[in-house]
Amino acid sequence: MVSPPSNQPTEGRAGAWIQWLGAVLTGTLAVLFVVVLQRVQELNQSLRTLEQRLQTLENARALERTNTLEQQLRSTVERLHGLEESEGQVGELARQQRQLADQLARLESSPPPGRLDGSGQGGDRPPALLPPSARGPSSRPPAPRPAAARPATEAPAPGLDQL
Repeated sequence: MVSPPSNQPTEGRAGAWIQWLGAVLTGTLAVLFVVVLQRVQELNQSLRTLEQRLQTLENARALERTNTLEQQLRSTVERLHGLEESEGQVGELARQQRQLADQLARLESSPPPGRLDGSGQGGDRPPALLPPSARGPSSRPPAPRPAAARPATEAPAPGLDQL
């Protein structure tokens, strides 16, 4: 076998160029790696900042919702207290009404010991509070007077005795 002619000086220069080119490429790759690494760190920091802002906004919204719900709860509690007070007042009024009804029933069922005018009827109650059967004829309201004559164009209104 025959070997090709060798060019020692050309191969030596090419080898040096290849080594130099390999060193440049290695250095460039190292620099690119460092640049990419820094860029990733910057993006990571930016991402952390954005996450913190997002968390702050979410917390603010949650706080706002909590405050709104708390205000609604306070309002509901105040209305409930108002209703409870009203219920208590209604209960007190119902109790007073029952007491008054009991007193009225006792007064109506008790025999009248004497009248204010000394006639011996009606007890100590004023005539207006006596039942109609216990009132005397003098305590009845006067009979209505007949209506005055009206012109013939209008029909006379019926009196109380005609109803």
